[in-house]
Amino acid sequence: MQDKYGFVQVPTTIAELDFTKGVTFLQGYYKGLVISKLQVYENGMLCEALADNSACDEFMGEVLEWAKTEHAIPIKESGVKAFISQLEVVTNVDLEKHLQKIDSVAALIGQSLKSYGQPVGLYQMSGIKLHYDSAATPVPRPPEFVFERRAGEPYSTNQYFSSAPLRTADHMRVLNQLEKIFGTS
Repeated sequence: MQDKYGFVQVPTTIAELDFTKGVTFLQGYYKGLVISKLQVYENGMLCEALADNSACDEFMGEVLEWAKTEHAIPIKESGVKAFISQLEVVTNVDLEKHLQKIDSVAALIGQSLKSYGQPVGLYQMSGIKLHYDSAATPVPRPPEFVFERRAGEPYSTNQYFSSAPLRTADHMRVLNQLEKIFGTS
């Protein structure tokens, strides 16, 4: 793996070759992209990169094929793939405009905090989360979809963080749909 993909950090001890905890490779290269982390488990693989996650999917497919053909490692694929796409975006989405029914709840929170001596501004809708009844879903369970204001940034910057259990391209389609629904236009 080090020779083929240039991983800077590879397992070097017996303890680091524990597939139940994940065998970790750090800072490798694939088609001009940096693969931040590759972890190989006895029942799956995890790949992280600051890139479209389809590149990680393609990279893992190549690693599996290489392991089968070059090293005769038996691979049993389940066909199940899980993705996380995390993006920072700037958009003119106006959640508050479309969710005015909860303004009275926001006002009640603000009034209560002020009565405690805490000078706070107006509470506003800062994001949305979408999930499903995970108790009724077998493992592995995809995580929730998150679209929320970027922590530590003034609301006026319109910076958001979004996390989705999707391929990056599908995540972008969801964000485009949100912008159509909640946009200021």
